[in-house]
Amino acid sequence: MTGREELIADATTLSRRRLVVIHVLIAAVLIGHAYCLATDTEYWPFSQYPMYSTLAKRGAYSDLMLVGVTATDPPRQISMTEDKYLLPFDWVRLREALLRLEAQPDHGTRLPEALRECWRRYDVLRRSGRHHSPPLAAVRLSRQTWEEVGPGAPSVDASTAHTALVAGVNDLDSAERR
Repeated sequence: MTGREELIADATTLSRRRLVVIHVLIAAVLIGHAYCLATDTEYWPFSQYPMYSTLAKRGAYSDLMLVGVTATDPPRQISMTEDKYLLPFDWVRLREALLRLEAQPDHGTRLPEALRECWRRYDVLRRSGRHHSPPLAAVRLSRQTWEEVGPGAPSVDASTAHTALVAGVNDLDSAERR
């Protein structure tokens, strides 16, 4: 071997310690991915990225809508899905929690409790100046269903939409509304 070949061989040879570290890192990544796949959980960066792992099927699509009914004359509905109305909650996590509550056997009592808490958050944030929307007279949780969505379907605006009331409250104590 020439001197140049020895230098190249030394530069491409990994020390035993470096080789062990690399193998441990590779094993940790593989074990993390295997754990997330086996338990169907999401721990970044090991999750299976479910947003991109399934193909959207053609058919009905439904989503929850949280609205506040103003105490104005005439009353109007305010979509309460913006963070400014729900802090420290955010709509994505709150929506998931409401979906889980809806599936519970005691959802008839627990969903109104959750809606009252959303109303309280709205009022606290309104009184503190975080938003300037009017006071509410009621809060409603509805499920809106679009009949045909997917490739080749008309736009959501043009498709048939149905709205069904899931839960509603209009009895927050007046002392709490002021």
